[in-house]
Amino acid sequence: MDAGTVRAASLLATAYRRRKQMAALPPDLVPQTLLEAYAIQELLVSTWGGESIGWKLSCTSSVAQSALGFDEPCRGRVMAGSVDQSPATIAGNKYFMRLIEPEFAFRLKNDLPPSAAPFSFEDVVGAIEALIPVIEIVDTAYEDWTSVGVLSLIADNMLSGGLVLGEPIENWNERDLAAHEVSLSVNGETVTAGRGGNVLDHPVNALTWLANDLPSMGMGLRAGEIIATGLSTGLAHAEAGDTAVADFGDWGQVTVVFTDV
Repeated sequence: MDAGTVRAASLLATAYRRRKQMAALPPDLVPQTLLEAYAIQELLVSTWGGESIGWKLSCTSSVAQSALGFDEPCRGRVMAGSVDQSPATIAGNKYFMRLIEPEFAFRLKNDLPPSAAPFSFEDVVGAIEALIPVIEIVDTAYEDWTSVGVLSLIADNMLSGGLVLGEPIENWNERDLAAHEVSLSVNGETVTAGRGGNVLDHPVNALTWLANDLPSMGMGLRAGEIIATGLSTGLAHAEAGDTAVADFGDWGQVTVVFTDV
């Protein structure tokens, strides 16, 4: 493995271990290609230990693409230790920052292996066990995530902090998911709202992108994995002590409380 990849992953891992953010990777360690960025990401998450149980997608909406200056989807890992069930109570200092996003996630019932790619929208729908309403908690080792560039963010597991899961919806495909609305409130005040169609016109399009992108690195999707499809609303921020609620209508609410500790 390239020495620069090892050094970059080590610096990011150290920032998390010491709970001290860094300004940026040194210029000579900043990844120059997607391949380099994902190689750092894979090494970084391997240093954390634990099991990867799924994926989080980013740059799947115009809001996210504008914020990051990147016009194609990208991905990070979801680790088992970063997932909580709603209603969740999480220490306010668990993450460097508390950007929160309501998202439509899916849990798979079937593998989507690289040998079977490419996959159609219909192929992917057939592999889905349930839709899961979630709140994603965005986190990063960088002091200013808006200034380092998307390749450095991908190296840092693409802003993947944690997921708070709502109740699974098995009959999700009986309605128009693109039109399904969601809102996010903080301490009882609505701060942003959106709909499923904000995610590449339909959240399954985002999942289909992932199923067809992973084979380029010899990987595929596995039954049981959870995939958060990306931002469906605007970005919001919560402080320690805040309560955030994502309201998915008759699909229920997802709640997270960030304690003052």
